[in-house]
Amino acid sequence: MSGLIDINTSYGGRESIQEFSAASLIAELDRTPCSLAFVSSNEGVFDQRRANADLRRFCAGDERLLPAASIHPRDTFVWEDEIRSNLEAGVRLFRIDPDRAGWPVDSVLMEKIVDRLAGTGAALLVNATTPGLPSRVAERTVPAGIPVIFTEARYFPLTELIPLVQRYDGVYIETSRLTSPGGIALCVAEIGAGRLLYGSGTCRYPARIAWQMLERAEISDDERSAIAWRNAASLLGLNPLVSPAPEVDGAGEARQTASDATNDIGIAASRPFAPAIDVHLHDKFPGAPFAPFDAKAYERELERCGVVAGVSSSATAIFHDLSAGNDENAALVDAVPRLKGYVVVDPRYPGASLAELDRLDGDDRWIGVKVHCAHARTATGSRAMANLMAAVAERGKPILVHPLGDDWPEALSALARTHPRLPIIAAHSGYGDAPHPTHDAALRVAQEPNIVIEFCSTYLAAGAIRRGIEAVGVERVLFGSDFPLISLEYMRIAYEEAELTPGEERLILIENALRLFPELATVVVKGGAGTGD
Repeated sequence: MSGLIDINTSYGGRESIQEFSAASLIAELDRTPCSLAFVSSNEGVFDQRRANADLRRFCAGDERLLPAASIHPRDTFVWEDEIRSNLEAGVRLFRIDPDRAGWPVDSVLMEKIVDRLAGTGAALLVNATTPGLPSRVAERTVPAGIPVIFTEARYFPLTELIPLVQRYDGVYIETSRLTSPGGIALCVAEIGAGRLLYGSGTCRYPARIAWQMLERAEISDDERSAIAWRNAASLLGLNPLVSPAPEVDGAGEARQTASDATNDIGIAASRPFAPAIDVHLHDKFPGAPFAPFDAKAYERELERCGVVAGVSSSATAIFHDLSAGNDENAALVDAVPRLKGYVVVDPRYPGASLAELDRLDGDDRWIGVKVHCAHARTATGSRAMANLMAAVAERGKPILVHPLGDDWPEALSALARTHPRLPIIAAHSGYGDAPHPTHDAALRVAQEPNIVIEFCSTYLAAGAIRRGIEAVGVERVLFGSDFPLISLEYMRIAYEEAELTPGEERLILIENALRLFPELATVVVKGGAGTGD
């Protein structure tokens, strides 16, 4: 490849303890072989004139950076002049954020934007998170010949985006959140490589993960290069070769040259993963855009990604039927010997939950308990959760909690103090509570020694794992993936991106989990393919 064209980067503002500074953006880009990057200012969602002016100054100071100007049509007397001045300055990519800026796309405001941009050669960048919004945008932009690039293409938005791209020319998907298993390869198979544009979502998200996911994708070299830079160059009339790919900081490696870093299968991509125990697995996840994994395919993916043991919970039990779901998970545990199971319980159904705990007690396949407060719509600090946790604590098995509520770290801490001998795993460490992840959750649970954390999430922020280690200590951090909802490979790369020392890697990937679940020692696979030992 001739470096990368990153179609989706931004700077400005902060979320909790994560700062989106210009310096952090540059630092993230320096971790990839980025030739050109389109940048927007997060301030543009409420003050487009100030944001766009600052953005042009910022980009003028670095030849790699190109502005993606913000359009905010509620700013009635400004937005049209902003489009004119930016077009005159050569800007060809514009970002709109209707949800955060508070204006509807199925209104005259969107029609006016389309009328103004039609025929200019400009393209739009739009967040795809809200169901139905991508379809409404495409219905208005495509007839006018305005290309639209959708970001935040996670598993559920992707179910709308794939048929949308199949229906309309001029609709593109940015790759940074294609974090379902085989997400990039799946999209190439369904819609072709020509409709994908590389983006990192940095500095909110780690740029290196997006790059490595593209490097590792099971696609052809030509398809990889098309996604990396050719599609963006063609769409926006660019010549990426005028800005050679810079040197790249490798994770724990010497600095590589651009030619080394941009091999079709990069150095990091070809290296096997270190052995790991995954404490956050599911048996299946219907409704997400990937083919179901049977037991053999499931085990092959664990092996490929170096997962030597793990603990899974039932999607059916979480979403529909406790008893039937736990039995389904038992069938997977029986078929994949490196697995043990969580008994799924639900605070809305205390009787059924206690019955499941009693029914499966004494069965050595079950080594922990799982509760999903978010699906149960039951706040972590509720009376129902307090009652359920008391019952779990009596049995002494670790519990994996998917929390709910803005104050969930404080609520979980209170439960931990009430049951100081109960090991509690904070699922996602706050990064699964979209659209407002709890970025400082690790800091807020740090005082409770029986709370441990893992970081699986497609919302995982840049630097999150390192900040978590510093907040709670390396002995209280585990590896979790949320597979098969989230790509195992994506989460393996995310933990590698944290640049763990050998001692940290040994604790986080293996020893902390064995201390919490000593039963896993009997199922750990030794020397399997892809484990790197």
